[in-house]
Amino acid sequence: MVYNIHMKNVYENVKKLPKNPGVYIMYDRTGEVIYVGKAKSLIDRVSSYFNSHNTSSKTALLVSLIDHIEYIVTDTEVEALVLESNLIKKYMPRFNVMLKDDKHYPYIKVTVNDRYPSIQVVRKKFDDGAKYFGPFPQSSIIKPSLKFITKHFPIRVCTGAVNEKKKCLNYHIRRCLGPCVDDISEEDYRQFTGEVVLFLQGKHERLKLEIEKKMKEFSQNQQYEQAAIYRDRLHSLQKITQKQKMILDANDNIDVLVYEQESGIVYVCIMVFREGFLIHQYNYSLDIGDEDNIDEVLTQGVLQHYSEVDEFPQEILMQESLKISGNLGESLKVFFKNKVAIKYPHMGQKYDLINLAAQNVIKFIGNRNILTPKARRELEKLKEELALDSLPVSILGFDISHLSGTNTVASAVYFENGKPKKSNYKRYLLKTVGSKPDDYRSMFEVISRYFGKQPSADIILIDGGKGQLGSALQAFVETGKSYKVLISLAKKEEEIFLPGRETSIKLAKNSPALHVLQRVRDEAHRFAITYQKQRHTKNTFRSALEEIPGVSKDRRQKLLFYFGSLEAVKKASLDDIINIPGFGHSLAQKIYDVFH
Repeated sequence: MVYNIHMKNVYENVKKLPKNPGVYIMYDRTGEVIYVGKAKSLIDRVSSYFNSHNTSSKTALLVSLIDHIEYIVTDTEVEALVLESNLIKKYMPRFNVMLKDDKHYPYIKVTVNDRYPSIQVVRKKFDDGAKYFGPFPQSSIIKPSLKFITKHFPIRVCTGAVNEKKKCLNYHIRRCLGPCVDDISEEDYRQFTGEVVLFLQGKHERLKLEIEKKMKEFSQNQQYEQAAIYRDRLHSLQKITQKQKMILDANDNIDVLVYEQESGIVYVCIMVFREGFLIHQYNYSLDIGDEDNIDEVLTQGVLQHYSEVDEFPQEILMQESLKISGNLGESLKVFFKNKVAIKYPHMGQKYDLINLAAQNVIKFIGNRNILTPKARRELEKLKEELALDSLPVSILGFDISHLSGTNTVASAVYFENGKPKKSNYKRYLLKTVGSKPDDYRSMFEVISRYFGKQPSADIILIDGGKGQLGSALQAFVETGKSYKVLISLAKKEEEIFLPGRETSIKLAKNSPALHVLQRVRDEAHRFAITYQKQRHTKNTFRSALEEIPGVSKDRRQKLLFYFGSLEAVKKASLDDIINIPGFGHSLAQKIYDVFH
């Protein structure tokens, strides 16, 4: 049964939630599902979103958009996980974790729902009745398969409807069976299509048997030309499968699943074996939020993967470490209705496959962290412009931000190989700065605090001009910290300043070197401003309400819990405030007057 909670009385309604496991669905004012989550205890999990201690900017944005919440009670937490996965697939909410790294990779599509199916390469997968194979991380992997198919199983590659009586080039070079000119019956064409699907599914042994059967039938009926076509097709199939290494027994249909975590990201590798052959490998990455549980993120991502594939394995092999938490394995058992065996090998041939997949996921992580050609060109240009001895593969950016001298904060962002490395990001509420802006004291404090524990970089970039650079240089001298290259970038003219150099460096606006520095500088500024706004909002809310007689700390928390954010409190009507339990008309009027 589905239950509903409206935000108008959320404080009272949340308290009525059961402690049972279940799934909650959050809607915005337009009726769109914006988040689906599962809970071991519905009351505890849903309440946490409206907790005043919740400082996540993502959560604050989510809460501000909620209009109402529906929830469904389940018998177990595992059932809740599977239901959550199904609902995420159904609604695709924007705030949910989604599998990454496959959204631009190509698929092979066979339009089996058409009268005369065609084979196509597409970039997106739709629920349109067609069969999709992939995604393929490298487009080059598709070419040999398509070349083999169009040569030996020449179904059409055109995307439009069959144009009767019109012969195309593929027909003339024998790369199409000619449904347009009635050279083949619909039934025979569908048999060809079935053979293509078997080939793409990796069911080569079964396909060989079917081709051999057809070859013998044509031979017995003295249709030797047709028998020769199937003979050639069989020889070609045997040749292409001989190039593959059979790792398992011919009857083994197995998936191997491993994961690694690095820098706030879970990397997943799923190797697919069919009839003993490795036919495909999926590599995914999943972001871990500040409040996310790794096990839950991994489980949600894997369930999403299996909800999108067309064929399930007989068994799934996983790392023994995943057996300890048990969450993923139990969820998969429920998802597959116990029809797929979940195993955790620790020796033998199948354990070797776990190690093989582990090597591949590490390679996947390494490939993501290497320099792309574009990043290399940018960093080579930066090396040239700054006359550096080596390529600056790491850049550390600092920014100081304040509001009229108050709420002074600092940010440190780290870029490696031209990409943000968020595990090295830091933000600071500065403690030694008074009510007036003080660049030197601010920089002294942030450099002292950062370089006590965090890694340095090839270039340290300060957001600002000559004055900010001087403060940073003095801070390095006073703290005794070292650096390789210290520069600043002033926003107005995009000037680069270096210690000991009187004139600035001005790069062309389209310079790749300037673009690198701008990305680091702007990211440091964004990170600092975001933190400052969070602090300011929290302080403004507290100070505004502290001045109202009768608004205790508990009542301030109750307001935030009820409305979800300061912005929502400001927009609340007098009646909305009066409806909060324990807030009479007089107190509600005082609160309303503060913001109006």
